[in-house]
Amino acid sequence: MSWLYLAFEPTEQQTYLDLLLSSGLQADDIQRTPDHNTKVTFGSPRKIAETLKEMPNLAWAHSSWAGVEPLLQQPRDNFELTNTRDVFGPLIAEFVFGYLLLFEKNILAKYENQQLGKWDDQLPGTLRGKTIGIAGVGSIGSHVAMVAKSFGMITRGLTRNSTDCRFIDRFYTSANPVGFGTGLDYLVGVLPNTTYTRDLINGAMLAALNTGAIVINVGRGATLDERALEIELRNDHLRGAVLDVLKTEPLPTQDPLWQVPNLFITSHTSAPSFPAQVIHPFLKNLHLFKQGQPLLYKVSFKQQY
Repeated sequence: MSWLYLAFEPTEQQTYLDLLLSSGLQADDIQRTPDHNTKVTFGSPRKIAETLKEMPNLAWAHSSWAGVEPLLQQPRDNFELTNTRDVFGPLIAEFVFGYLLLFEKNILAKYENQQLGKWDDQLPGTLRGKTIGIAGVGSIGSHVAMVAKSFGMITRGLTRNSTDCRFIDRFYTSANPVGFGTGLDYLVGVLPNTTYTRDLINGAMLAALNTGAIVINVGRGATLDERALEIELRNDHLRGAVLDVLKTEPLPTQDPLWQVPNLFITSHTSAPSFPAQVIHPFLKNLHLFKQGQPLLYKVSFKQQY
């Protein structure tokens, strides 16, 4: 009897099906449609949420994303929920430090001067010795902190519970957002979207950053006050910002954020999902599920992450 339903977009469905079959699952294990026999579902949280009512006996759902907001917004919580971790950290870190180096090494300015035939001998800056604040120190934030340490940076972490990352020099809680922001050269948002984190990166925190600081948000758009960021960019308190995530996606054409100087909008592309990588956390948990062992990467419906 089939028991596993794959809840992916049609363009992804066959890829994941082929990967699961090559991993040893049998075709008879996998359902074409969800029903009362579905015990496990694996897919995007949006597609799982759309079909959840058709799976009354579901025991476990695994999200192919790190974020699981669509599943937290529906009323049902009588199944185990896990998400994809230990995959997106390296991708996010590449993105973050690509942009930090873009700013610090004046890459765009030097290229523009090159086009003008102008010799630009202004010396670049360095990441070494600078202070980076990472808002959200889960698996992704911890990886960003690890890479920061390889550049010789001072690291701060803003967290609710996770204080075990050895790459963070000092932890702060959400009760002290201004203390966290004071003196930062770089602020990286990697927060989930919860009732506790919405607009946590607010005007007071942004105003506390060092003059010339850079802000990058790769967590969730709801966690950052976009209008406060716009103010700090327009008054030249901040040198620049990168928003990979926004409160409204796609961002409407008429939104003033498009025209804010020194703001890069990257349209939620910082960490694309590569199925060959994404499938490994699911397979690891599937083995545990079959053995009746506790699952990894659990998401708490109560804590919302």
